[in-house]
Amino acid sequence: MDRFEIYNLAERYMELINPISEEQLIRMGEIMELTSGSHVIDFGAGFAGMLRLWARDFGISGLGVEFRKDACLRARENLLKHGYQDQIHIVEGDASTYNFERSAFDVACCIGASFIWKGFRNTLKAMKEAIPKDGHILIAEPYWVHDSVPEEFKEREKDAVHTEFELLTIAREEGFDLKFISRATPEGWDHYESGNWRGLIQWLSENEDHPERDEVVNYLRKIQDDYLDYARKYVGLVILVLVPSMDLN
Repeated sequence: MDRFEIYNLAERYMELINPISEEQLIRMGEIMELTSGSHVIDFGAGFAGMLRLWARDFGISGLGVEFRKDACLRARENLLKHGYQDQIHIVEGDASTYNFERSAFDVACCIGASFIWKGFRNTLKAMKEAIPKDGHILIAEPYWVHDSVPEEFKEREKDAVHTEFELLTIAREEGFDLKFISRATPEGWDHYESGNWRGLIQWLSENEDHPERDEVVNYLRKIQDDYLDYARKYVGLVILVLVPSMDLN
């Protein structure tokens, strides 16, 4: 079974496919001073939950770029259901090659999806092109919660997880200053991870004779093992609000 199809099964009950709460996202919107005149682009938009939340609370307009066809369909259905189809538009495609209008967005977002550009630094380079000098970047990245991470776990995640200070250093090197920081809570992580398990277990209960059932069982148990073995203890998610550098030199 294609991994994106498995993601669709896992996320059936989820609107925000990350461990960040609605309250945190609203706070981020306040920090970035979102208004009805704000234009936002979200790379890896999922089901457009964040854009829809900001349309509701701040009146923004926005564009979501999402690779998965099923996620795009669900996002459009949700926007239509809640009456935001004219404010928020969804583009199906690879965000890394999407030809967006330069400097046209007040905010550019990438929440836990820097794999699109193969890493945090490349993601900042790409997203910087979307905003003007007074714009904002909202990005969420995994980070090591403790300094004493076992080497086997560091090696397993060496290209995907940094320390918070490493993320700050990279951001500065790429021409940004840090305006605001927040973190996913342990409860938020549990809610997110368990949400995936719930979706998979429900599918398994409904598809006892499916030819790819064993593959889904194995995936479910692997992500549970990874989470409870090391990720729950050592990996967090940090949300960064970045602005173009304040350095005038």
